[in-house]
Amino acid sequence: MTELRLRRTMAAASFASLILMVAIPVLAQNNYRFNMGSVSSTATSMSNGSYGAPYTNSGTCIGTSCSGGLSGSGYHDDGSSTIDTVDGYGEIISSAKGESQNNTTASTSDSAGINLSISSVATAYATANYSGGYAQSPAVYKMPFRDGTSMSMAWHIYIGSTLTVTNLKAFAQTNLQGGTGFATANWIITVQELNGTIVAQYTQDNSGSSFTAQIPANTIVTIGWTTQCGAKTSYNWGATSAYSMASVIGQVSITPVGQ
Repeated sequence: MTELRLRRTMAAASFASLILMVAIPVLAQNNYRFNMGSVSSTATSMSNGSYGAPYTNSGTCIGTSCSGGLSGSGYHDDGSSTIDTVDGYGEIISSAKGESQNNTTASTSDSAGINLSISSVATAYATANYSGGYAQSPAVYKMPFRDGTSMSMAWHIYIGSTLTVTNLKAFAQTNLQGGTGFATANWIITVQELNGTIVAQYTQDNSGSSFTAQIPANTIVTIGWTTQCGAKTSYNWGATSAYSMASVIGQVSITPVGQ
């Protein structure tokens, strides 16, 4: 009888150890994992046939343009391209400037979830003050063909979560005084299964700038946004100018259900 009890005790201990060994990987699994990301911030400008610097910035540069992969902590990048054409008297015949300012921060943790702060602003300006003057930004004869930023960030969501979007606004405007210009801004949040099947998509047009939604477990959430703008002008019996601006600014969070 004593030997039988001993065998049962040892069997129970072995089973408990097996449960512990199986449970450890589950407990160690991340609730949220940064999956992938991409970013491109660019600007060019031209005045009377001369080009401005391809891009100057305080962020990350690769070659003659400033772009590159981002991490789960976000991406910071402020850059510009500017060019003035001056006559023999020092007067500005024409000028152009393109800018891209991107300051995006993110944090990811099992307990607090994902918190993303977005601020991407692009501007373009062109002016022609005297006869023969013309300018444009971005410069259509020189890559890239836009001023602005394009970004995407994605996470693998392992547990049921709540998506909260707060004042995430895409805005675009132009001010044309004899010139031409364009400005576009948009964002999209996509929830999809691991096989690529789309579960839901949210945009400013269909969901507004502030809302909440539920995210199923074991899905991929991708947050992407773009700002683009351009301006072009030429002298037309008087000074002309064009200005455009595009921005995406706001906050996104993904937290465990119940928090």
